[in-house]
Amino acid sequence: PKAVSHKKRKLLWLFFLAVAVVVTAVFLLYPGNTASSSSSTGTGKDVQSSVVSAEESFNKGLESYEEGNYKDAVDMWKIGAESGHPGSLVMLGACYFDGTGVDKSYVRAVELWKDAAKDGNDVAQFFLGECYNYGYGVDPSYEEAIRWYTMSAEQGNEDALNVLQEMDSAEDQEIENMDLEEILGTAIGEAIAEEMFTL
Repeated sequence: PKAVSHKKRKLLWLFFLAVAVVVTAVFLLYPGNTASSSSSTGTGKDVQSSVVSAEESFNKGLESYEEGNYKDAVDMWKIGAESGHPGSLVMLGACYFDGTGVDKSYVRAVELWKDAAKDGNDVAQFFLGECYNYGYGVDPSYEEAIRWYTMSAEQGNEDALNVLQEMDSAEDQEIENMDLEEILGTAIGEAIAEEMFTL
């Protein structure tokens, strides 16, 4: 159910993009996250340097984006996305979704968000819920939208929780309307049938 206008959804997307930037930056700055901690497996400098490279490219992408250099931001996030950096995947997907610094492609945005979502990124999961709910880059699927929103909400994503509550409320309203339509339809049908037989 589409309870929110398209214009309002567009504004919400821009808001969510800004939230994604902040959440990802906080994630990277938090000392306990796995992306910023050094390799403890002793697998060598290549693994550690690729993580640092992904983080650096993500941060440079944020700087470029904030300065309005969208093409440079996209280039930096592409480097991070190749390494599977969740923030780069989310931000690059948002750029493809909006056509910021790159040709617009809902399909590519969905691909990138799926990569981030499979590693548990709640923002990417929320964005996928939106895509399935409204048919951006995928066939609309209420069930898939609910699945992605739920995964995101279970991680504490307030936006996903709000959308699930809206959808639940809209579904309840549809059921109430359907019941009323069935009752009226049956009553009208019976009245018409009764009139036909009495003529």
